[in-house]
Amino acid sequence: MKTALKFRIRKQQINAPRLIVLSFAAVILVGTFLLMCPFSSSSGQITPFLSALFTATSATCVTGLTVEETGTYFSFAGQFIILLLIQIGGLGFMTILSITVTRMRRKMSMRNRIILSQSLSLDSADDIREAAQNLIKFVAFIEGIGAVILLIRFLPLYGVKGIWYAVFHSVSAFCNAGFDILGSGDSIMQLNNDLTVMLTLAFLIIFGGIGFLVFEDIYRKRLFNRLSVYSRLVLTVTAVLITAGTVIFFVMEYGNDATMADMPMWQKGVNSFFQSVTCRTAGFDSIGQSAMKDESKLVSVLLMMVGGASGSTAGGIKVATIGVIVLAVVSALRSREQIVLWGRSIPQRAVNNAMLLLAIWFMLVMSASVYVSFSTSAELIDALFEVCSAYATVGLSVGVTADANVGVRVLLILYMFFGRVGITTISLMFITRGSIKDKIRYPEGRIIIG
Repeated sequence: MKTALKFRIRKQQINAPRLIVLSFAAVILVGTFLLMCPFSSSSGQITPFLSALFTATSATCVTGLTVEETGTYFSFAGQFIILLLIQIGGLGFMTILSITVTRMRRKMSMRNRIILSQSLSLDSADDIREAAQNLIKFVAFIEGIGAVILLIRFLPLYGVKGIWYAVFHSVSAFCNAGFDILGSGDSIMQLNNDLTVMLTLAFLIIFGGIGFLVFEDIYRKRLFNRLSVYSRLVLTVTAVLITAGTVIFFVMEYGNDATMADMPMWQKGVNSFFQSVTCRTAGFDSIGQSAMKDESKLVSVLLMMVGGASGSTAGGIKVATIGVIVLAVVSALRSREQIVLWGRSIPQRAVNNAMLLLAIWFMLVMSASVYVSFSTSAELIDALFEVCSAYATVGLSVGVTADANVGVRVLLILYMFFGRVGITTISLMFITRGSIKDKIRYPEGRIIIG
C-alpha cells in the first residue's frame, strides 16, 4: 500500500514542465555522447567531453555558439548529428514524440497532450495531434523551399557538396540555430554580396521566429483585422523591430571600414536588414560582429533580448512580452487603468509575467556578463554581447566563447539551456502544488515610487 502511494506521488511530481526539461536534457546528453565518438570528427579522434557537450547544447537549444568550427572539425556524420539535434530542438522533442505515437496508432493520453500543449505554448490540449502534424508539414514545406532556393546558388559554388550545404543551412536558418558548415570560420561573410542567399536565409529566420501558431492563424483567417490579438501583436512588433534595426545598423555601420564602408549601397542595405533579422536569435554573421561599433553591439543585445514569438524556434523574452511591457508603460503614462489593444484588454497577470521575465533576464544576463568580463578580461560590452547571445539562443559571437576558460563555457552551456527551455518552465518544474492563497489580509503600506 505504501509503495503504491509513493509511486502515485512521484508520478504526480513529474509534471509537464519537468518532463519537457528532462526531455531536452536527455537529447543533449545523447547528442554529446554521439559527438564524442571518433566517427563524428574529421580527424577520427575522440572529441573532448566539454566540447561535445557545448556543441550538443548549442545545437539542441538552437543557439549556434561553437567552440569548434562545424564545417572543418566535424565529419559528415558529426554534421548530420548536429543537424538532427537542431531539428529536434527547433520543433521540440515532445512534438516529434507525439507524431511518432500518432503514427503508431496509439491513443495519446491526456497527460501527454497537456505536456505537448505546454511545449508548443498552446492554451488547450484539444486536437493537439492535429496541431503537431500540421506543424511538421509546415516546417517541412518551408525548409524544403528554402533548401531548393539555396541549392540554386550553392550547387554552382560548391558542386555536389552544395546539396548538403543547402539542406543544412535551410534547417539551421529556419530553426534559428545559426550553425554553418562552409568551413571558412567566418560564418556567411563570404556570401554577404549574394542577394539570393542573404534574403533566403533572412526570410527563413523570420518565418521560424514568427512561429507556427501565428501562421496557422493567418492561414485560417486570412485578413489582418480578423487575426487574434496575439498574432497581430507578434506581426506588428516583429515588423517594427526589423525595420528599426535595419535603419539603425545602416546608419551606425555605414562608414565603418571594418564592416560595411566598402560595400555598395544596395549591399549595405541588405546586410543591415540581415543583421537586424539575425540578431533575433538566428546567429548567422555576415559583417563580423567583433568589428562593429559598441553602439551597434548594444542595439544587437537589445534585439537579442526580445527574440521571436512564443512557440517558435526563436529564443529571447519574446516579442509579445516586450509588446505588453510597452503597452503597460504607455497606459501608465496616460494614467489609464486598463491596458487596451485592438478593443481587447490585456490582463494584469500577463503584465506581471512580462515584467517578471524582463527582470529575470536583466539579473541573469548582467550578473553573468560581469563574471565573464572578469574571467576573460574581455570588454564589458563584449561579455554582455556573448552572454546575451547564449541566453537568448542567438549564437552570434564577438570571439569571447572561442577563448573562454572552462568556467565561462560551463556558464554559457547553462544559459543556452535556460534560454531554450525557458526560465518560466525551469521555475514551474519545481512547483508541485498550486498557488497558496493567503489566509490573512494585511493593511496596505504606502510606498513612494520615483
